Amino acid sequence: MNYPDLYLNCPSGQSLETCIQALDEKMKTLAGPWSCKGLITDDALNQYRFEYKDRHLYVCPHSGEHDAYVSNIVPTTSSSIPSEEYVRILNDFRDLALGIFDAPAILSTTDPSHFGAAFPSLQLFSGAANKSSGGTHPLDEARFLDFIAVSHRENIEISDGNLTDWLIEDGWPEDAAHDLADKYRFGKDLLERYDP
Repeated sequence: MNYPDLYLNCPSGQSLETCIQALDEKMKTLAGPWSCKGLITDDALNQYRFEYKDRHLYVCPHSGEHDAYVSNIVPTTSSSIPSEEYVRILNDFRDLALGIFDAPAILSTTDPSHFGAAFPSLQLFSGAANKSSGGTHPLDEARFLDFIAVSHRENIEISDGNLTDWLIEDGWPEDAAHDLADKYRFGKDLLERYDP
């Protein structure tokens, strides 16, 4: 699974520390599961730690195009976080950061160029589908078949891993993403066999 990245930009003239303090105040006001634990210095790396239930989210200063980024989300009670939970926590943090940071952006680490001309039909399917039902509604299934047909017609090969990763990053539960990748592979194999 390629985990997406969240980049944060401070409004003009504001420091990262000022934005973090404003985010901390917002979290206190909302009285939700989020809290800011402040600046953590570890091996010459400065990170701001946020807690979400039994998870720690770290924000690091960034020296490139952005002011900061989420470097990781780490569980405190288990050895790993399911990828769909990671994405959900990242989205929740981005929503909290809205209005404090300038347009917090989650950037996919799965490059859409892997999907070529089939990408618009994949976006249409995923954007319109009921993700909680696994895309089993007849209209969702029809849009997914359209995606398979376009990738076949345009002779585009999409790896199961790239499709699964993209679906998870787009909010699909991990099991549903794997099921859809299997359906994609079956559909492509069937079309290649009978419509070479």
